[in-house]
Amino acid sequence: MRSFKCVFALVGILAIGYWIVRRFTTSLIDGINYKEASLEFNNISSTGVNLKLLLSFSNDTAINVPIDSFSGYIKAANVSIARVELVQPIVLTAHDITSIPITTSIKFIDIGIDLANAIISKSLNKDLTVEGFINIKGFTKEVKYPLISLS
Repeated sequence: MRSFKCVFALVGILAIGYWIVRRFTTSLIDGINYKEASLEFNNISSTGVNLKLLLSFSNDTAINVPIDSFSGYIKAANVSIARVELVQPIVLTAHDITSIPITTSIKFIDIGIDLANAIISKSLNKDLTVEGFINIKGFTKEVKYPLISLS
């Protein structure tokens, strides 16, 4: 009977610990706010375009917060035109705005079929977005950010 109570106590402690960690992490994620995304064209070749995507976030929390990963696509309407992957984790400084540079490329041969399908389905317009999944402290959040400037 005594070991049964110990098991219940242990399960209760673990549940409370999980709740506290989850609550803390949620408040961290809520303190990270997207500011803007922009594209810089590095160079153009006969096979494609090399780009640098700059994602800017403000960290409104009192501690530095690491972004473990970001994985997604640059999309024109709902058509994926470039894969975006954060190569290494980056830390968002407390009470500051941080720009995260991500290098990517658009290969002309890859987007030809996608753009043709978008034209056929009449879903192509000028809206450019960055869509994907961001991982902060082990918690993944789906994101969709507008691309506001091209330079």
